[in-house]
Order: sequence, then C-alpha cells, then structure tokens
Amino acid sequence: MTMRRLCLNSLLSLVSLAALVPCHALEATDLPQIEIGAVLTVADPKGEAPLREITVTHVHPVRADGAAWYQISATSGADQEEVLYADLTAKPPKLEAVVRRVNLRKLADRPRKFLDAVEEDEEGELRMDGVSYRYNNKESDDGTFEPDGDKTKAFEFNYLVFTSTQDASLSLQVMRWSEDKFDTFLVRQLRPGDVKLK
Repeated sequence: MTMRRLCLNSLLSLVSLAALVPCHALEATDLPQIEIGAVLTVADPKGEAPLREITVTHVHPVRADGAAWYQISATSGADQEEVLYADLTAKPPKLEAVVRRVNLRKLADRPRKFLDAVEEDEEGELRMDGVSYRYNNKESDDGTFEPDGDKTKAFEFNYLVFTSTQDASLSLQVMRWSEDKFDTFLVRQLRPGDVKLK
C-alpha cells in the first residue's frame, strides 16, 4: 500500500469517526438552532435505555423565576410526544424532561381547593405510587408563556412544584393556567450532557 493511499485511508477513517459523534451538549449558543425540525438526542439518565432521537415540533419561551426557560415539544420515531424544559443561560444549563402526565384529581379530592391552600400556606404534600411529594416554595413561581415565541399571545400562569422525598431529581409540577384549569406532570431533572443537538 502506498503512503498516499495510507494517508487517504486514515483521513477517511477520521471523517467516519466524526460522523459517528455529530452531537454536542446543549448550550446558550444553540438557542437559535433549536427550532422546528431540529433533531435532539436524549439519554436515559439512569442508563437503562438506549439513546433516542426526537424532532422538535414547537418551542415555547417561558419566563419564570427570573430565568428564560424554553418548553421544547418534540416527537420520537414512534410519533410519541415528548416535552423538555431547558434553561440554557444557567451555568450549568438546567434541563428537565416530562416523564408522563398525571391526573391531579386522583391525588387530591378537590384540586382547586388544595392548590389554593398550598399557595396561601406555602406548604402541602401529594402522594403518588407510594411516594410523597412535598411543596417546594423555592422552585414554585409565577411565569409567562409565549406560544411558539409569539409575544402578542403571551399569557401568565403559575406553577407549583412538589419534590419527591425519595429522589430529588423527580417532581410533580402543576401548571395552573387559571383557577380551574391546570395540567400536572411528573418531571425528571436531566444532566446537561443528557440532551444534545445533532
């Protein structure tokens, strides 16, 4: 094998290796690129499942707790909807993933009365699957939601966070859009490197 061919093969090998690792952890400079159609890879924080790719379908800026969060909606190959929350301006970046939607009415007999009491007393607890989730006043706040980044359609909401007493990376988060309208999700914190832009 000639030296020229050897060098060419080595170069091709390097190019092939680079193609295998085209991702990098999300950071603030990636914000303009996180748009509809962008592809992200998400790692299982427990390492029990393989990497999965998701395609961004919506990006909603969320102003809350003095920070600029982004709600990133996406779909996986199975057309399953996934939701991520990202504050890329924080150091290190803060990332959360919605594990699943939760029916608050199964956890609290009178949800509106329960939420009113929690907001007034700044304390409360929910129990799900044998695990207690306590109200976290430091993480709860009011916010502004901008659908698809349209500030003319922005609306205010408040959110209440209940942190697991067994695993601090898990929480129940109640997005209260009005007195009677709310959504509840089980949310898991992710490490900065768990989500990468492809």
